[in-house]
Formats: sequence, C-alpha cells, structure tokens
Amino acid sequence: MWRWLLGGLAVVVVAVVVLVASGGSDDSAGHHSGGTDDAVEADLAALQRFADSGGGTRASGTPGDRATGAYLAERLKKAGYRVTIDPFTVPFYEERRPPRVAIDGKRLRGIRTLFGNPTATPADAAWPLQHPVIAAVFWSIAFLAVAAPLTIWLFKKRTTE
Repeated sequence: MWRWLLGGLAVVVVAVVVLVASGGSDDSAGHHSGGTDDAVEADLAALQRFADSGGGTRASGTPGDRATGAYLAERLKKAGYRVTIDPFTVPFYEERRPPRVAIDGKRLRGIRTLFGNPTATPADAAWPLQHPVIAAVFWSIAFLAVAAPLTIWLFKKRTTE
C-alpha cells in the first residue's frame, strides 16, 4: 500500500512542477500560432476604455454598452460580416443605496454591491485564490493520488479474502 501512496505522491509532485513550469511569463505576446495576441490585447484595451469612459461599466443601457456595441459591429464589418442592429429592451436595475443585511437585528458589514465589485484578486489573498487553476488541478490530483490507491487496496483486500 505504501508503494501506491508514494507513487501517487510522486505523480502529484511531478504534475504540480509541470503546471508551475508551463505557466510561462506574460512577455510572450504575439508569439503563439496565429499571432493574434496583439489583436486580442487591443480589443481588450478598447473594451476597457469603453468601460472607463462609461462610468466604469459596460452594463446594459450605459454609454459603455453603446460604445462596445458600436465597436464590435465595426470590427465584424471589417472582418467581412453583414451586421444588423436590432433594438430590444433589457430590464435595468438601478441600485439606489448600498444593500443592508441584518440577521437577528445585527447588521452585516462588507456586503458587496451589484455594480462596482472588485474583480481583481487582492494582493494579500490566499495562494489558492491567486492561482485557482493550479490549486484546482493540484487538489484534484492529490485527491486521486490518495483515493485511487486506497480504493484499489480495499478492493483487492475484500475480493481476495
């Protein structure tokens, strides 16, 4: 049984090392097949500009939304698509004041509002929050490295007795 556990642990260590090493750096823009990183970055920068000029959001009905729609329509036209714009209505929720939540009369603090939530992970956040994909893969492999050998061992033990 210990061989299985040590083997599973070795697999986990190798997988984590490979994942961390293959993460690469962010200085590889434009070097992938197709060379579209620069175009994607330009599109993302444009979308961020629209959000910034539209009060920090591109939510439905806002100036950022309208600028985004015009930008995307123009990009699609340049790519050779026939673009039609069909108007439609979307219910709009306007938050007039920050939410208040109380349990047994005691007000909870730190309730996030609908718009303006921070999207970036805080610098002091735990490692798994800063690296969610690596953490998810690590814990999945770790679980399998422990559960699979134990399951096989128990199966063999019960079927050979």
